[in-house]
Amino acid sequence: MSAVPADPDSVAGSTFAVLRRGLTAIPEIREGLALTLVLALVGGFGRLAVPVLIQQLFDRGLSAGHIDGGQLVWLGALAAVAVVGTVLINFVSLLRLAIASERALCGLRVRAFGHVHRLSVAYHSAESRGKLVSRVTSDVETLSQFLQWGGVAWVVNGAAMLAALAGMAYYDLWLTLVTVALTVPLVVLIHVLIRRLGAAHSAVRGRVADLLTVISETIQGAAVIRAYGITTPSLRRTTATIHRWRDTKARAGYLGNVLFSLAELFAAIVVVGVVAVGLAIGPSSGHTAGELVAFILLVTLFLGPVGQFTQVIDFTQNA
Repeated sequence: MSAVPADPDSVAGSTFAVLRRGLTAIPEIREGLALTLVLALVGGFGRLAVPVLIQQLFDRGLSAGHIDGGQLVWLGALAAVAVVGTVLINFVSLLRLAIASERALCGLRVRAFGHVHRLSVAYHSAESRGKLVSRVTSDVETLSQFLQWGGVAWVVNGAAMLAALAGMAYYDLWLTLVTVALTVPLVVLIHVLIRRLGAAHSAVRGRVADLLTVISETIQGAAVIRAYGITTPSLRRTTATIHRWRDTKARAGYLGNVLFSLAELFAAIVVVGVVAVGLAIGPSSGHTAGELVAFILLVTLFLGPVGQFTQVIDFTQNA
């Protein structure tokens, strides 16, 4: 097991670099991953069914002020089948991800404990127990949270965004380019903040190790502390360590909240911008009312996962 790099810049690399490193370090997670990604992609495209069917509803079922009951029933039944099929496909892909995650964590725990027991006696004598405990408990639990939630979100939301982008391009390429152009500043800001967020989470992991070290040493040496009457200095040391962990974690949480707020702000800006451009183009675009409504729904579907991605990036950098 390779040591964690101490250089904050190397730790604060891109999120995709972190993902590649994780896939390399945990080979179990790659088993059957290709099929799972295909299923997630199919499920993502299945989400296009509702906007497309709404477009058909406006253009065929409600044409010229006339309501075609048979057309409405047919479109409703088709929508129900599409939704149920998408749910089943997403369920299977999520189940495969969950099983692969648990297998990966099991293998990681076994390798971590094996590595700790292979270390020399001299290393164990020089290294604090709290840091070793942190490696095989707190750190693995952090990876568990990421694999169970963050990893799933990367696959599912990525597939949904790709499908929504393809659907938007089908309806109107120029409005799609407007959507992408308005999203570029958000991507740039996220890239800048990710580097700081990665360094902040690296510091948090170090503070967790320090905290476990101080607590374990204090508990193990409780008798000695009381015998020599150094309870007050020990309490000050423990309190200072807790405060350093709190402040470091608060900084990481602050950066994560900034990412989430930026995503929400840009989502509103993009929707308003697309609507404004669509109104400016007007009837000259040749689109029907149903197509414009479907496009707005696809924009919402494309931007929906962006807010979650900011939290997923938080989980990813922590892992």
